[in-house]
Parts: sequence; C-alpha cells; structure tokens
Amino acid sequence: MVFLGNTCKAKHFIVDQTQHHFRSLSSFKKEINSYLQTQLKTTTEKIDELYKVDKNIWRELDDQEQTCEKLVKQIRKLRKERIRQIKEESQELMQKVQGHRTKVTNQVEAFYNNLMLKRDELEKLQTEINRLLNADGNMAEKVKQTKIIPEKLNGIELGECFLSQPLSLIRSSDQSSTLIGASLVTIPSALTFLSEHKTNGQCYSAYHRQNGEILLGTEIGTRLLGRISKRPINYNKTDTSVAKVIEKNQTIYILQIEETTDKVEMCLSCDMANKHKLFQFERTSDSITSMAVSDKFVAVINPDTNQIILFDLITKQTEHFSLSFAVYDLQFLPDGNLLTVSGDTLFKFSIDNGNLTPIWACEEMVDSSGLCTDSNGLIYVTTCNSFKAMYIVSPEGELLQTLTHDKLPTNTAGVPSIQDGVLAIPGWDDNNLCLFKLEF
Repeated sequence: MVFLGNTCKAKHFIVDQTQHHFRSLSSFKKEINSYLQTQLKTTTEKIDELYKVDKNIWRELDDQEQTCEKLVKQIRKLRKERIRQIKEESQELMQKVQGHRTKVTNQVEAFYNNLMLKRDELEKLQTEINRLLNADGNMAEKVKQTKIIPEKLNGIELGECFLSQPLSLIRSSDQSSTLIGASLVTIPSALTFLSEHKTNGQCYSAYHRQNGEILLGTEIGTRLLGRISKRPINYNKTDTSVAKVIEKNQTIYILQIEETTDKVEMCLSCDMANKHKLFQFERTSDSITSMAVSDKFVAVINPDTNQIILFDLITKQTEHFSLSFAVYDLQFLPDGNLLTVSGDTLFKFSIDNGNLTPIWACEEMVDSSGLCTDSNGLIYVTTCNSFKAMYIVSPEGELLQTLTHDKLPTNTAGVPSIQDGVLAIPGWDDNNLCLFKLEF
C-alpha cells in the first residue's frame, strides 16, 4: 500500500513537471514568434526603404542623364553658332583686309607711276647738278647755299603716298646693283643648291604659301612640302593630274587635267574637301596647260587653240584671246598686267576693255618654259630641252642675267616659285622638286 501511494505521487509529480515545461515551451515559442515577426517587419521596412532609395537614385540618374543630353545639345548648338559667327567674322575681316590691301596697292602704284612720269625731270636735274659740280670744284658749296635746286625739287610733284618706303629699298651699292624703275636692286649672280625632294610622279608646278610651305601640282594630285619636310605629302590626292595650284587671299585655285577636259576649281585654304568648280573646257592635246590668278581674273591656257581663257571672278563671264604662238606659262603682275612665256620670248600684256595689248617683248631667251616674279619685280624664267639655265629679266623686259647649275632639271623645268631668295624649281621628268638659294 505504501508503494502504491508513492507511485501515485511520483506520477502526479511527473505530470505536473511535464505540464510546467510544456507551458514554458509554449511561452518561449510565443516569444520567439513575436521576435521573428518583429524582425521580419523591421527587415521588410528596411527593404522597402532601400527600394525607395534605389528608386530615387535611378530617378536622379535618369534626370542627370537627361540634363547631360540637354547640355550636350546646347553645347553643340552653341559650337555650331560660334563656328558660323567665326566664319562670318573671318569673311568680313578678309573683305576688309582685301579692301585695305587694294587701297594701299593703288596708293603705291599711283606714287610709282607719278615717279616714273617725273623720271625725265629728275634725270635732267641730276645732269644739271653734275654739270655744276664738274664745272668748278668749289661749286659744291655754292649748290648747297643756292635755292635753285630745292626750288626745282619742290616743283616736281610726286603725289601723295601713305607708305614711308613704297618702293624696293636700296640693297647694295656694288657693281651688281642695277637701277630698275626708281630703285636700286641687286641682281642675283649665282644659284646654290639646297635640297632635292622626290614627288613620286611628274611635278608640273610649285607655289610658295605665306607660311613657307610649298604647294605642288603633280600627276597624282596636289602635294604639300612642309618647311622642314624631306618628302611632299598628299594634300589633295585625286585620280586626275593637277597642272597648277595657287593660293591667293585665303583661297586655293586648282587646275585639274582629265583625259579630254581641264577644269578650274576653288576652295578655302582651310577646307580643301569642299571645292567649287569655276569653269572647264574641252581639249584633245596631251600638253600640260597652266594658270594665273589675280584679284579679279583667272587666266588659263588652251593648248589646242593657242588661246588664253580669261574668267572674271566677279561677273563669272569668260573671254577668249587668240594668239599666233603657243604659250607655256603665264602670271599676273600686281598692276593687273599679264606675263607670258612662249619658247624664245617673254611677253608683257595689258588687259583693257576686252583687249589683250602687248607692252613689251623680251626675245633674248631660248626654250623658256615657266616663270615667277619676286618682290622687287624681277622675273625668273625656267627652260626646257636640257638647257639647264634660268633667265632673270627686269620689269621693263631687259635680260639682266643667265644663271646655270648642274642640279637644274635634266629635261623640262616646271613652273617655279620664289620666296625670300629661295627658288623652288620642279623637275618635270625628274619627278622631283629642287630648292636653290639666290646668291648676290
């Protein structure tokens, strides 16, 4: 009985303990569930918050991207507008510079012409002074004291000129100096070879730019020789030959030679890709023609007809001047007159009212082929047929000097160019360009 009673008590104790632990576990479970729900809620809120932040960030990025696109469009628009303004300002400035240049040129020419008109009076006055000085050794002091000479000088009107030195300066007083017009100019006495530059094809013409670079007309297009370059580079490579290329007033003029058509194109110096055709003409001969450019005209030789085609840059009209001889090269002078070379003769023409009028002819040359002029007005004429010579002619048509050099072209010299005493002479069949320095 005692045993059974203890067993019952133990059973009740175990049941009570079990129920107690069950209640404790239930309470702990509730606490865990409550904690998990709280953490889940907190995590959900954090996720929502992060989602909102992420959404705001993407929205801000989209806004910034749109803002950047607007800024890029505005910058492009401003750049385009500025480029347009710069082009307009450049064109306006070029027009002003050209107008000022024309004005100054006209003033210099007017002064020079007046000086030439009074040349006889000045020579007579010089003769009278020499006569007085030779008549009496003491007459020099009398001449200084008398008012006769100053009065005569004051009586010779030369007109106005706004330039302090409108004509060429006196460069030397040695025996090689020659009076040209009203200036004492030293005549070159020799050529010094400087360098040779291969052109990978026939080289027809050379032209000095103001920056010292040289534009070349070749059978593979326009090429450019830099100031320190050894080989010319492609400046405007084409499938056609370029007989001559000239730069004037920030504009480049190109004479292209096709199979049966020659055409003259022009473009801005800064935009060789955008060329504009001025005119063209048909021909059948394989002779290489030439071109000259002034402020008003473009002149081209038609080798088929021995004609000079004159294109007016203002009216866009053309005139044809027929000649009785073949012309190989031509060049405009600052006064608007035209020089041409034709075998053994150098001509100077005036162009007035549709007429081509000869002014003088120099007939003392042999096999002339090309020409150029320097700042003193001296004319340099190249030759062909292995003559290896260069003629120097005065502005009045007088042959002054004949220079020779072994490095001159072996067969035919192309159209030369001169700048600062350096001559650029193309070797037509030598496929090269040679530079020479003039020695005085």
